[in-house]
Amino acid sequence: MKLRKTLFAATLALAFTAASAQASDLWFHLTVNEPGENANVTINLPLTMIETALTMIPADVSEAGTISLGEQEFDGHKLRELWQSLEDSEDMTFIKVDDEDESLRVAKDRGYLTVVGTPRSENGAEINVRMPIA
Repeated sequence: MKLRKTLFAATLALAFTAASAQASDLWFHLTVNEPGENANVTINLPLTMIETALTMIPADVSEAGTISLGEQEFDGHKLRELWQSLEDSEDMTFIKVDDEDESLRVAKDRGYLTVVGTPRSENGAEINVRMPIA
């Protein structure tokens, strides 16, 4: 997979953060290492910072606006409903992708949403995302 595809999965995970935890000790962690593209990305943000940034969006924008990820657009209310159903679900693997370059797994594990990409070739990306759901 290319860096764009892996960052799409990470961006989707970040979008879900809007309705997540309020404790100051919870963090959003993202690591992408893609040696074939000579690109490495590390993001570490406290969820309180993300929540504060979201409050800066005017109400009229957040009520009528959508979140665009690639060619898909998502209504904020639908994302909150999706996040709530994720909170209510049991631990499980939601998405598993295997190809010749890497494997990718999106799961709920002990109260965390995890995205793990494991390279299988020099073109594969290493991805590690772990963020609290509650």
